[in-house]
Amino acid sequence: MGLPTLTTQIRSSVSIRAAREPAQPCRQSSVSVERCRPSPIPVNRTKIRQKAVRRDWKVRTADVASAAPTKSQPSKEDAIALLKIAAKEGGVPTTSVSEAMRVLEKAKIQPGAWKTVLGGQDSPGRSWRLVFTSGEQRAQKAAGGLAKGGGLYIPVTAVQRWDASKNEIQNGIYLGHVASITFRGPFDMDGKRLAFDFNKLRVKIGPLQKEFTLKPGDFGTKKEDARKGDGPFFLFSYVDDEICVARGRGGGLAMWARTPPAWNLQAGIV
Repeated sequence: MGLPTLTTQIRSSVSIRAAREPAQPCRQSSVSVERCRPSPIPVNRTKIRQKAVRRDWKVRTADVASAAPTKSQPSKEDAIALLKIAAKEGGVPTTSVSEAMRVLEKAKIQPGAWKTVLGGQDSPGRSWRLVFTSGEQRAQKAAGGLAKGGGLYIPVTAVQRWDASKNEIQNGIYLGHVASITFRGPFDMDGKRLAFDFNKLRVKIGPLQKEFTLKPGDFGTKKEDARKGDGPFFLFSYVDDEICVARGRGGGLAMWARTPPAWNLQAGIV
């Protein structure tokens, strides 16, 4: 018998024996036990919780839609949890986001220190990124209404800043550090209602910037002969340190997510 053939038979017999023999337990030495112990599978508990929130919301809204008498409607806690997932990660269906905002609006939550939560106690206040909007009432009707999914995630960096110490609002669109356009003006908050107006416009391109004074009525600002209360406003239905939800004068619902200073710096928010 030649050497190659003998070697092949030896390998085959070893393989068959290994397949027939049961696996040997790990030796009890510390080194061997560590080598034989399987590696733990990492568990992302946050992802599991978020999937559970999405699933529960889907089940509850489906039950309500089918008018099942034994099922409860989504609670405000359900709505808040779902909206926070949408604010952080997106991916939540627009119909669910719209419905969750409506749940908070119907809950008629009493405002606490919402002005301070929105605008902080010190200048320059706090910044909030516009995450989602249902559009104005005319746009909602064209899209089939909120119940049929009228709404969209905002694809650009649109940031609102409220400074409670100065009663100042700033609303801007930013293209990183390349360019931005911002409107600035006074605001006043009474309960849930935040009335505001813009009197300054700033355009920035690279290192160059120019500020303009707006005349009454420019860019949708309050007209000079407008009656008190006729200007633009937000009617908030929910505010906490992470998200806020409000309906605008045009009838649309919107959600913002608070942005930390580090994010503002990276995104070119000034």
